[in-house]
Amino acid sequence: MKKITATINIIWWISVAINSCAIIWFVLGNTANFQRNLDLVTTVILAICGIPSVILIILSLFMLKHGGVKSPVSMLGVISMMAIMIFLSKPLYENVNTSGWLTDEINADTKQITADNQYEYDVELVNIFQRNSSVRLRLKSLHSHEEQRIKLELPRVNGLIMNSKENFFTTLQPTDDPNLYILKTLPLSPFPEVKFKVDVKNGKANKLN
Repeated sequence: MKKITATINIIWWISVAINSCAIIWFVLGNTANFQRNLDLVTTVILAICGIPSVILIILSLFMLKHGGVKSPVSMLGVISMMAIMIFLSKPLYENVNTSGWLTDEINADTKQITADNQYEYDVELVNIFQRNSSVRLRLKSLHSHEEQRIKLELPRVNGLIMNSKENFFTTLQPTDDPNLYILKTLPLSPFPEVKFKVDVKNGKANKLN
């Protein structure tokens, strides 16, 4: 009997670990490591699966601290608790969104070609609506097909409406210097009106106003 209870206690510890990791992974993933807030769907899932899991974890740790399974009578109740914790862990693992944390979430406007036919370009909004969001200009040489991304000092976007067909946030105009371009935000973009001098060679963009 002692071997059976010891085995049950070990499996119980494993169940607690799985359930605890599921909650942590769910929260970290869906908040992008606390860079954004939970949306309505994930909040509901957390309420339905997360809160009961926390209660069962606390109860399990209390019972395990005091010896865990001690008799055949308590064994049935403990097995039921473990089954519920594993059952609650499944939707927590399945509904994790790691974009914006482990991988960048990118929204971009419609690709355009510069007037001198040197570059294809668009503006990428990285991890939009998060505290770690950023904006960058993507350039692709039409001759070498090499890409580079240049950071733009623009404020964080609070709202974005994307047209299903075309979205133009900026225009990139050539100058007399083949390495310098003027980037200007457009009125329908989510950014304030601003101009940048883009140094393609050095990969930098400086505000002009």
